[in-house]
Amino acid sequence: MGTISSGVGLVSGLDIENIVSQLIKIESQPITRLGERVTATQERQAAYMELSALLLGAKGLIHTFVLPSAFKVKTASSSNESVLTAAAKTTASAGTYGFLVKSLAASHQVVSSGFADVDRTPVGAGTLVFAPSQARVDPKTSVSTLNGFNGIRRGTIRITDRSGASADVDLRAATSVSDILEAINSKSGISVKAETEGGRIVVTDTTGLTSGNLVISDLSGGGAAGDMGIAGTFSSGQAVGKDMLWMTEGTRLAAVNDGLGVRSNGLLSDVRFELKGGEVFEASLSKNLRFTMNLAALNSGRGVRADEAGQRVIRITNRAGASANVDLSAAQTLQDVADAIKNAGLSLTVSLSGSKVVITDGSKGTESNLIIEDVNGYAAADLGIVADTTENGVTGAEVYHIETIGDVLRAIQYAEGNNGYVTAALSADGKGITITDNTTGLNDTLISAVNGSFAAYDLGLLEWRSDTERSFSGNAFTGSDLLGGLNTVMLKSLKGGAGVRTGSVEFTGADGVVFSLDFAGAKTLADVVDIINADGRLHAEVGVNGTEIAVADTRGGTGTMSATGSLAEDLGLTARDGQLFSGDLHRQYISENTLLASLRNGDGIRYGQIRLSDSKGNSATMTLNEDIHQTVGDVLRDINRLFVNVEASINENGDGIKLVDAAGGTLTMSVSDMSGGYAAADLGIKGSAEAGEITSSYSGRIEIDADDTLNDVVKKINDAKIGVQAGVINDGTAWEPYRLTLTSQTGGLAGQMAFHATPGMMKLDLLAEGKDAVIVVGDPNSPNAVVMASSSNTVSNAIQGVTLNLTQTSDAPVTVKIDNDVETVVAGIKGFVEAFNLFVDQVAELTKYDVSTDTKGLLLGDGTTLQLRD
Repeated sequence: MGTISSGVGLVSGLDIENIVSQLIKIESQPITRLGERVTATQERQAAYMELSALLLGAKGLIHTFVLPSAFKVKTASSSNESVLTAAAKTTASAGTYGFLVKSLAASHQVVSSGFADVDRTPVGAGTLVFAPSQARVDPKTSVSTLNGFNGIRRGTIRITDRSGASADVDLRAATSVSDILEAINSKSGISVKAETEGGRIVVTDTTGLTSGNLVISDLSGGGAAGDMGIAGTFSSGQAVGKDMLWMTEGTRLAAVNDGLGVRSNGLLSDVRFELKGGEVFEASLSKNLRFTMNLAALNSGRGVRADEAGQRVIRITNRAGASANVDLSAAQTLQDVADAIKNAGLSLTVSLSGSKVVITDGSKGTESNLIIEDVNGYAAADLGIVADTTENGVTGAEVYHIETIGDVLRAIQYAEGNNGYVTAALSADGKGITITDNTTGLNDTLISAVNGSFAAYDLGLLEWRSDTERSFSGNAFTGSDLLGGLNTVMLKSLKGGAGVRTGSVEFTGADGVVFSLDFAGAKTLADVVDIINADGRLHAEVGVNGTEIAVADTRGGTGTMSATGSLAEDLGLTARDGQLFSGDLHRQYISENTLLASLRNGDGIRYGQIRLSDSKGNSATMTLNEDIHQTVGDVLRDINRLFVNVEASINENGDGIKLVDAAGGTLTMSVSDMSGGYAAADLGIKGSAEAGEITSSYSGRIEIDADDTLNDVVKKINDAKIGVQAGVINDGTAWEPYRLTLTSQTGGLAGQMAFHATPGMMKLDLLAEGKDAVIVVGDPNSPNAVVMASSSNTVSNAIQGVTLNLTQTSDAPVTVKIDNDVETVVAGIKGFVEAFNLFVDQVAELTKYDVSTDTKGLLLGDGTTLQLRD
């Protein structure tokens, strides 16, 4: 049934629906107005956000120009971007620079013999040992270390052999002696051979002719041949260069003894001298000042300078405002200086802190700064105490160093009690130190190591590391050489630094013939190799692994070779595969002087607290601090001073630290890191002792099991994180195509791996030499051109503020131009102007009032917006 509906009242006749709608509308007006306000507020909020974004954009652009560097933007362009590209920072100086890219950096790679598969065939049980380049016994001698560390002049040399054939050899970019040898020996068109002999380069004519001359000369004003001593005409067919390895007083101690330097006690005396006349004194190589120290020993021998009249007068004003002139003209020692300052009546005291002089003001005044200045001479400056400070004291600058050979000579000369009795000087050949006893008497002169110091041995004054004294008759004595030979190491650096004895060796050749060779004069491993090779019956060379030598019989034969004698025993010469092999010679590369920052492939150690416990349960905590512990020796010294019975030293292989429990208890010695630190772990000494010892090594050892395959070896090496990346390549051969590749993760020469494998394991051969990138800065034809080597093809230290990216070598120089990047600066300013104008325009739009239409801007009259606008 349908229905009837109506909005009109049946009785009243009123329009009820309309009335209700009106009433509802009226009641809804507050809600509508509220909604309108919300909408308006949201619109204003959006407008505020828009203005804020515009303002922040403009502010960000103008903020760039607050710093002066914003107007120093540089641009770099390369004349040949296929060879190198360049990027410049604001610190770069505008100009044009020339670069000749001679070589690119490459990583050292070795490759194994082949295997049939990667996951089934065992590679053979044994141990793989990897060490950094410092462990190699065939280092590449840097050109910069030649001729008293002055290097050689750059240039091209011309060599004419006995047949009259000539060739020009470019040595402009040679950075090592090996580069020089390779450049000569690889030159086509001439028949010569270049090799090293001690500290010399020898060039020999190999034409086979017996007449004619070998002629070597410098070209175009260069000086390389002259500086090597091989320039000239040689009727003998052989040019024997001059010895280029010698020291000056400025030679740094870090450069001697194959880079191991000179060790000292650090606090007490190091060497005792007992003289012919009965006089006795001790010398210290500690860098700590002592009040008895002669002023002449300060500042690397410059002493404390006076003026032309011999006056050394300083003026001191204390904090109370009192002043006095202090005359130091007659002062001979630091004690004299301290007494003069104390007696000046200014309530001042002098103390010593390491290599610094400390002045303390006890006047308790505040009226003046503490002022110390020179009046006559330079005493205040040379004592490092010039000051103008509100502090109640001055800690001066370092004024005493033991960093060079000259510093050592002065430490002996000015030692307390010497009084001119002993003169220490460089030897005539510049390779060692000569001690002259100036006294008279019937006694022999006795030189002794004291206070457990190895300084006398490291200075060549003792023959063996285990020696404690050495005597000589006569007036003078010259110690052992502190520099070895070219591209080799000293015999004293082998066997972990214990050294190798020389003497006569009896060889049995593969043909059964027995003969002897005398090695009495050998000082380096190269000397040993040269003596063997000069005989002609045997041939010796350093293996590609850089850790051993191999000796083969050149006459053939099928018998077993052998060698007996002290040298053979110390080298470990044993027969294998028809030759004699030395095994790992263990060149020492960690010493007390090794910087902690150089450990762990240059990552250094993380400082923190470590805890040591000996076998009787005694424990001690040591905090390793970057300011105090900078070398391995600093760590060993402080461990040995702890109240635990643990002895710390360099291990027998010279590649890490050794801790020995001397308590004699029943517990196990242990070392741990505290508070989540890593210092003990980074030093390799964290853990528990085995047989009373904890031994660390910075050589990586990989133990290969009998059933390990190539894949297993790759995983073990890569998991060990020892700076070597292992992989497998397929050389495409039919039967045994799979080879293990090992790549140093450190680029360039610094990444040359030293490695050793258990005899009988896989054979490892050279795949690629580690090479530095080499660039010549400036005119490559100038003898003064700067040659730079980099372990990376990204070079950031050639020009300040400029980074070079090397991509290929070139025989033509590349020009890099550094300009002020005006366009970038103008574009930046223009960008700010545009952004600011956009902000201003938007403010105008939002605050405008159109009279003709009575239209108001969304933010008209808004105080905040008006403030922003104004």
